[in-house]
Amino acid sequence: MRSCRPHGLLAVTNIGDAPVRLTNTKWSVRAPLDVWAQVIPLIHHGQWTAFIDVAVDVIGARDPALDLPPDERWLALVKGKRRPPPTSFAGHSRRTWRSSAPSPNSERSAKGRSGAEVASVVVGQLLREANADATGETWATLEDQLPWLAEAAPTSFLAGISTGLEGPTPVPRSSVRRGALDDHSENPPAGDAVGLRRLAWAPDYLSEVAVILTRLAAIDPGVKSGNNPSNSLAEIFMPWHPQTRADTDRQLAALDAARRADPAATWHVMRKLLPTNGGIAIPTARPEWRT
Repeated sequence: MRSCRPHGLLAVTNIGDAPVRLTNTKWSVRAPLDVWAQVIPLIHHGQWTAFIDVAVDVIGARDPALDLPPDERWLALVKGKRRPPPTSFAGHSRRTWRSSAPSPNSERSAKGRSGAEVASVVVGQLLREANADATGETWATLEDQLPWLAEAAPTSFLAGISTGLEGPTPVPRSSVRRGALDDHSENPPAGDAVGLRRLAWAPDYLSEVAVILTRLAAIDPGVKSGNNPSNSLAEIFMPWHPQTRADTDRQLAALDAARRADPAATWHVMRKLLPTNGGIAIPTARPEWRT
């Protein structure tokens, strides 16, 4: 943390349960959410603009592992091809947005911007840049951050994926990104799929999530094992174990929206929802910050 007013901060460290502390010459924030609530009313437009620019640069920094051949990317840490650990800026940004971004009533600055609005701008810009990169490397770089970007700014996240899926060669499912996913022997689900599953718990986003997953299922049947968009849809709408807070009417409306988007892909999903003599339900990702 930059010591812009050291004497004032030193006085703060002497109070009980101080939100900041000084260790040798290094300042750190002990209670970032409390500090955020105190600072946000003082932030002006120019500072917000600078914050957004830095956020996009840091979060969207290219993953050095992409310099390696696809079959060697799992050795990225051994070969020194790793991104800087998110212990400072990115870490504080995530903790801040965990509380402020999901809430439409979060604190506003004197210039009228809330944490939710700033998060929406950052996520929107990141995904626009990802969609503009025809190689797919930017989407691959954002892979592990897509779930929390989805929760930070759902509307911008959904719009970004929808835009990326347009055209004959959807960028979010480029060969580079598919290769990055296939490189993992444990075969984790794609980051955007995890984000979509989290948003599916919210009734207001269910229809749009269903349409996007249907479009993904139509162009990308999935990688090894069961981590694919079609199975994600089936897990969300399983009649005896629905993984959404939407009521039955809204679930049916979401399936109708998906059917209009792609009848064939939706029919494949709906067949999985028919009663059987037995079956299992795999828990989907739940929201970490949103309720």
